[in-house]
Amino acid sequence: MKLLTILSIAVLSTSAYAGDAAVPAAPTMDAPATETTDLNTKWKALDVDGNGTVSKEESAADPDVSGNWDAIDTSQDGAVDPQEFVRFFTKS
Repeated sequence: MKLLTILSIAVLSTSAYAGDAAVPAAPTMDAPATETTDLNTKWKALDVDGNGTVSKEESAADPDVSGNWDAIDTSQDGAVDPQEFVRFFTKS
Protein backbone atom coordinates (compact mmCIF):
# COMPACT_ATOMS: atom_id res chain seq x y z
CA MET A 1 0.00 0.00 0.00
CA LYS A 2 2.84 2.38 0.87
CA LEU A 3 4.48 1.69 -2.52
CA LEU A 4 1.19 2.41 -4.31
CA THR A 5 0.88 5.76 -2.49
CA ILE A 6 4.44 6.73 -3.37
CA LEU A 7 3.93 5.78 -7.02
CA SER A 8 0.68 7.73 -7.17
CA ILE A 9 2.37 10.82 -5.78
CA ALA A 10 5.24 10.43 -8.25
CA VAL A 11 2.87 10.13 -11.21
CA LEU A 12 0.78 13.10 -10.10
CA SER A 13 3.81 15.32 -9.54
CA THR A 14 5.27 14.36 -12.91
CA SER A 15 1.96 15.22 -14.59
CA ALA A 16 1.78 18.54 -12.80
CA TYR A 17 5.37 19.36 -13.77
CA ALA A 18 4.79 18.42 -17.41
CA GLY A 19 1.83 20.79 -17.47
CA ASP A 20 4.12 23.67 -16.56
CA ALA A 21 6.07 23.11 -19.78
CA ALA A 22 3.05 23.71 -21.99
CA VAL A 23 3.57 26.31 -24.68
CA PRO A 24 1.36 29.35 -24.24
CA ALA A 25 -1.24 29.73 -26.96
CA ALA A 26 -0.82 33.47 -27.09
CA PRO A 27 0.68 36.27 -25.07
CA THR A 28 -1.04 37.34 -21.90
CA MET A 29 -0.66 40.70 -20.26
CA ASP A 30 -2.22 43.38 -18.13
CA ALA A 31 -3.12 45.79 -20.87
CA PRO A 32 -6.28 47.38 -22.21
CA ALA A 33 -8.63 44.85 -23.80
CA THR A 34 -8.25 46.21 -27.33
CA GLU A 35 -4.46 46.10 -27.10
CA THR A 36 -4.57 42.55 -25.76
CA THR A 37 -6.90 41.46 -28.55
CA ASP A 38 -4.71 43.07 -31.20
CA LEU A 39 -1.54 41.42 -29.85
CA ASN A 40 -3.23 38.03 -29.51
CA THR A 41 -4.44 38.26 -33.10
CA LYS A 42 -0.99 39.33 -34.31
CA TRP A 43 0.69 36.51 -32.32
CA LYS A 44 -1.66 33.82 -33.64
CA ALA A 45 -1.13 35.00 -37.21
CA LEU A 46 2.67 34.94 -36.82
CA ASP A 47 3.12 31.65 -34.92
CA VAL A 48 2.20 29.62 -37.99
CA ASP A 49 3.61 26.31 -36.75
CA GLY A 50 2.00 26.74 -33.33
CA ASN A 51 5.16 25.95 -31.37
CA GLY A 52 4.77 28.93 -29.03
CA THR A 53 7.52 31.05 -30.55
CA VAL A 54 7.87 33.19 -33.66
CA SER A 55 10.87 32.47 -35.85
CA LYS A 56 12.59 35.06 -37.98
CA GLU A 57 11.06 33.39 -41.04
CA GLU A 58 7.55 33.62 -39.55
CA SER A 59 8.14 37.28 -38.65
CA ALA A 60 8.52 38.15 -42.33
CA ALA A 61 4.71 38.21 -42.55
CA ASP A 62 4.60 41.36 -40.37
CA PRO A 63 6.85 44.35 -41.11
CA ASP A 64 6.46 45.63 -37.51
CA VAL A 65 7.99 42.42 -36.20
CA SER A 66 10.54 41.69 -38.90
CA GLY A 67 11.70 45.30 -38.97
CA ASN A 68 12.30 45.30 -35.22
CA TRP A 69 13.55 41.72 -34.92
CA ASP A 70 16.76 42.48 -32.99
CA ALA A 71 14.92 44.70 -30.51
CA ILE A 72 12.15 42.14 -29.97
CA ASP A 73 14.35 39.00 -29.73
CA THR A 74 16.12 40.23 -26.60
CA SER A 75 17.52 36.77 -25.82
CA GLN A 76 19.05 36.69 -29.32
CA ASP A 77 18.17 33.00 -29.66
CA GLY A 78 16.55 33.35 -33.08
CA ALA A 79 12.99 32.98 -31.77
CA VAL A 80 10.63 35.44 -30.14
CA ASP A 81 8.74 34.06 -27.17
CA PRO A 82 5.45 35.51 -25.90
CA GLN A 83 7.15 37.48 -23.12
CA GLU A 84 9.58 39.19 -25.52
CA PHE A 85 6.70 39.93 -27.88
CA VAL A 86 4.50 41.46 -25.20
CA ARG A 87 7.38 43.38 -23.63
CA PHE A 88 8.26 45.03 -26.93
CA PHE A 89 4.73 45.94 -27.99
CA THR A 90 3.56 47.20 -24.60
CA LYS A 91 6.57 49.26 -23.55
CA SER A 92 5.86 52.93 -23.05
